[in-house]
Amino acid sequence: MEKLDKTTWLTEGFKVLESDGFTRITVDYLCERQNRSKGSFYFHFKNIDGYIEELMKYWIQEYTINFIEKSENKKTPAKKYKTLTDMVIKAPYMAEQAIRAWGYSNSIVRESVQKVDKIRLEYVVNLKKEAGNEDEASNHGAILEYAILIGIQQLYPDISKGELLKIYGMYTSKINV
Repeated sequence: MEKLDKTTWLTEGFKVLESDGFTRITVDYLCERQNRSKGSFYFHFKNIDGYIEELMKYWIQEYTINFIEKSENKKTPAKKYKTLTDMVIKAPYMAEQAIRAWGYSNSIVRESVQKVDKIRLEYVVNLKKEAGNEDEASNHGAILEYAILIGIQQLYPDISKGELLKIYGMYTSKINV
């Protein structure tokens, strides 16, 4: 049997969050899903909290830092914003819903959610400023856009990506970054 690397364990965690929710992030369940022994899990992670910390680092990198880096490859604020919005709509938001819910009961997750929100908001604020918006308008606009996105995802957990794109797109299409 081929040895699993750390990233495989983390992507499996995201699949679990997406399909089963955070209560299923356990050593037993992760091992069962991957048909591996606990020894295989503990080769990469000290304990479940160590796994959760790595899972949150993975989430921050894959769904925040990487999105920002890809957006920054574009030349104008409008193109950066469009690239970012496209990636956000395509991201696995069911996993993010689970992470946000999990943050109410797990301090590791809560700190990661706060960090992600801060990074994301700062980036959009800076995009708006780069596009020529005033400080206050940039701050308020970024907060409102982010609240709309997160709110839609939380209020309508089963919303399709197409419907999310339509609703969020109705709002973002009227924005001058």
